[in-house]
Amino acid sequence: MKKPSIPFALTHQIASQVCNVAELVGSLQLQTAGRQIVSPDSDDHIHGIQSLLALEHTSLESEPILSMCQGESLPDLERVSLLVRNLKTLFRLLPTIDAISVEGLFSAHAHLLAGVSQELGAFRRSNSVRHNGSLQNPVPSYHDVSTRMYRLFSWFQESKIHPLIASCVVHFEIRRLSPFLEGNEILALLWQKQVLGLWYPNLAYLPLESMLCADIAGYERELNKAILRKDDASFVEFLLDAIFEALTTWRTQLQQGSPSDMLVETRVKTQVETSVKTPVKRRTNTQEKVLQLLTAAPQSHAEGSG
Repeated sequence: MKKPSIPFALTHQIASQVCNVAELVGSLQLQTAGRQIVSPDSDDHIHGIQSLLALEHTSLESEPILSMCQGESLPDLERVSLLVRNLKTLFRLLPTIDAISVEGLFSAHAHLLAGVSQELGAFRRSNSVRHNGSLQNPVPSYHDVSTRMYRLFSWFQESKIHPLIASCVVHFEIRRLSPFLEGNEILALLWQKQVLGLWYPNLAYLPLESMLCADIAGYERELNKAILRKDDASFVEFLLDAIFEALTTWRTQLQQGSPSDMLVETRVKTQVETSVKTPVKRRTNTQEKVLQLLTAAPQSHAEGSG
């Protein structure tokens, strides 16, 4: 039986970026010595929620988000109030949700949009999509969504692609396919972090949403360009840059903080740049070897594959 495939290109730039990110992750592992960088029980999700809402072009200050988290519904913001409370719940539940199955994605969608949408934990049944950011390209027909999404997750489960790259591809495909009536923007980002956590668990708490929202115009520009060209390599490169910058910020914060202070602030003030600042000082043949080795699955992903 032919294995499912998702068309995308592994470029030399992606190879260089993977090397950079892997080095940073190795450095963080040494710094933290097995300790968790961010507590999953932390109540400080305000800035993360603020950034995720920005993906839907909803701009709110921290204070009203905190009020919503505490149960208050603000006038004319009933949908947003529900979404904020659902996000707070979802942050707590994500570590228990299967990252490599469509059913896991359904579960997250149902928690995210409880009380907000009538279509919970199910693919859209029309060509209408709500709150889809600045996606300029028409979404695929709803008739094709289920097949494409199951193919995406089958590819992820059965291929040996590294979760660092797979996370970017999954993010892109969820945005491109827009499989749900609403919530696609938020779930694409959250699911990328779920997949990253398969490689290095602390990456599930990486403040990637804050980094992307610091350059939301660039994020949407790269997304639309990749969808138009039907080639997500440039978008994968963009996301890998964002991961690199977020990790760099994390490492700096850990170096500046006390050893016992492991709760890292998730607000990222630096903007995403479209090129990695620290070039990889390797010969070209090393990059070619990396491109070949990227098909080797890490242990945690290999054990979870069906």
